[in-house]
Amino acid sequence: MLKKINNLNLLFEKFKCIRSRSMDIVKNLCPDDMNIQSEIFVSPTKWHLAHTTWFFEQIILKKFNKNFKSYKKDYDFIFNSYYQSLGKQFNREKRGLLSRPDIKEIIKYRTFVDKNIEDIFSKNITDPSQLVFFMETAINHEEQHQELILMDIQYNFFQNPLLPAYSNNFRGKDKKETHKPFIFKKISSSVEQIGASKNEFCFDNEHPAFKKKINTFKIRTNTITNLEWKEFIQNGIYKKPQYWLSDGFDFILKNNINKPLYWIDNNHHFTLNGVKKIKDDYPVSNISFYEADAYARWKNMRLPSEFEIE
Repeated sequence: MLKKINNLNLLFEKFKCIRSRSMDIVKNLCPDDMNIQSEIFVSPTKWHLAHTTWFFEQIILKKFNKNFKSYKKDYDFIFNSYYQSLGKQFNREKRGLLSRPDIKEIIKYRTFVDKNIEDIFSKNITDPSQLVFFMETAINHEEQHQELILMDIQYNFFQNPLLPAYSNNFRGKDKKETHKPFIFKKISSSVEQIGASKNEFCFDNEHPAFKKKINTFKIRTNTITNLEWKEFIQNGIYKKPQYWLSDGFDFILKNNINKPLYWIDNNHHFTLNGVKKIKDDYPVSNISFYEADAYARWKNMRLPSEFEIE
């Protein structure tokens, strides 16, 4: 995430870099790819591109340019996500029905907003602190949507029986693990600050900061590997309700879940690079909270609390 930047030139360069990266992420997609919404929790790629642009328009341009006129007023409705204070929102379930504006028009919209942001930075700003705060917020917001774009592309492509690849050379940040016994680190009891202070970038739900006593605990320092998860499957834990929260077991039964999302079988899984062989020494991914909790219970352990993680 972006650390606080006081230099306006550096901030503007960061802005350009982030905006450029979003377009780089989608360069392999065709217009048809960008309009798919296979589930309610997935948004079309072009909607992400427009929504992040709308966000800059709302909290930067309308705030710091008194003479600014919106690109199109209707966009305040169709590209608002859940910001009630900024007006009504188009039904989230129906974002995939927005065949118009098309991707060409959304790219024009992005160009328009970017140019107007540049104009703000070209002027003499007597008190940059407010601009810095809101720009950092909007930049972090777009970075979040970059992650969502990749997540949604993978999920949408997984619904296609052809299992197309997003890229032939996409590289994530997977970390190879040497298969070892559980390695634990002891964390001694202490009183710690939870949440963020106001002298750094953070989101509103990280306030207020407060003190909390954390009791002594031990936490595993090496991640659960795909090989270990195969053992979880082979031991039939997906069928043993004693290891699951009741709503979790209902969830996996209702959705017929017996392996991590994107696993085709115990040897292959679907990735942004298409179908690949599962690497046993890589951390398991795409599991739910319910699955992680069941794994911990199976090992006579528990998941760390939010405060222990922080």
